[in-house]
Amino acid sequence: MSATKQYREWLPHQPFLFPPSPHDWLDEGDLAYFIVDVVTVLDLSPIEAAIHSKDTRGTRPYHPRMMTASLLYGYCVGVMSSRKIEKATYRDVRVPTTPEGKPKPEAQRNFTDPDSRIMMRDGTYLQGYNGQAAVDDEHQIIVRCAVTNQPPDQQHLPPLVEQIRENCGRYPDKPLADAGYWDEEHVEFCEQRGIDPYIATGRLKHGESSPPIRGRPPKDLDAKGRMYRKLRTKRGRKEYARRKVIPEPVFGQIRVGQGFQQFLLRGIDKVQAEWSRVCAGHNLLEIFRVVGSVPT
Repeated sequence: MSATKQYREWLPHQPFLFPPSPHDWLDEGDLAYFIVDVVTVLDLSPIEAAIHSKDTRGTRPYHPRMMTASLLYGYCVGVMSSRKIEKATYRDVRVPTTPEGKPKPEAQRNFTDPDSRIMMRDGTYLQGYNGQAAVDDEHQIIVRCAVTNQPPDQQHLPPLVEQIRENCGRYPDKPLADAGYWDEEHVEFCEQRGIDPYIATGRLKHGESSPPIRGRPPKDLDAKGRMYRKLRTKRGRKEYARRKVIPEPVFGQIRVGQGFQQFLLRGIDKVQAEWSRVCAGHNLLEIFRVVGSVPT
């Protein structure tokens, strides 16, 4: 019988000499309590298995639930660097308490991070990745996230839709997507699955608006023409306008509220994991604002 790895003791409610308990530092209902409650019910067996597969000799590791709680809390409050999280464990009592495609051959590479590519953001070129997120329309919960090193969003709609079905048990009713996702085949893909898509066919300048369209559509319209008219009907304009209050605020909250401005890791697999933690942090904050605690 092989020996199992022993952890360093983790006692999030352990009394101290002064103050007598960590609870004396934290207000009732603090985010740290919520994170600890979440981690308590998470299935960390894959992490446990990886730890126990290693040599049992040497310094005992920290408990994986403590490490997971510290990581998630850090991503919720904008402390995402592992070194900064470590420093915070000495200063902040909350912390210890707590589809890829192949890039085109001509795409430029970076020797520091060969997986990244040159992309454009807000009119500026940068070396990085393309983060994707699908957002629930009722609670602004991210139901699917992905990272790619391909700048166009166009080819990523079908994989996102399929992952939504896998994560949520059904396809979205009316996905709203900007012009970067437009493709005639995507409309066909959605309609074959009983989905009513609203995908912009082109970009408008800031402050520009198109007049609504009335009357019967011409019979010879192609898929792009039909979508163009669909988005400019009274119903279509109302539906598509909801993008401003569904996905757009989420990215704003991630950038400003969580302080996420750039990826800290290198390599597309690690960046995907980092983006997943960022999105998980956003979701935890949204749930915490609503319920404040984990039901027992």
